[in-house]
Amino acid sequence: MIDVVLLRTLIVQRHKSVRRFSEVCQISDRQLCKILSGQVLPSLASLQLITHHLCLSQHEFHQIFLPHIPLRMGPDLSKSNV
Repeated sequence: MIDVVLLRTLIVQRHKSVRRFSEVCQISDRQLCKILSGQVLPSLASLQLITHHLCLSQHEFHQIFLPHIPLRMGPDLSKSNV
């Protein structure tokens, strides 16, 4: 499951409309609408195009496409093996 609300928000903020974004990243309107409605998951190629054309940071990518997985910023230093 992806965060379609955040994805749509970033598309509109950075490209003014979903239609304009689909033209820029060369994903069909129909396919992009299916992704944004949660009907289908993006293919690897679509995922790469979306990431590239939205200039997603690693954090944004994680929030959108991996929302159910906790983000780890490094080793857990709270557990020491002394």
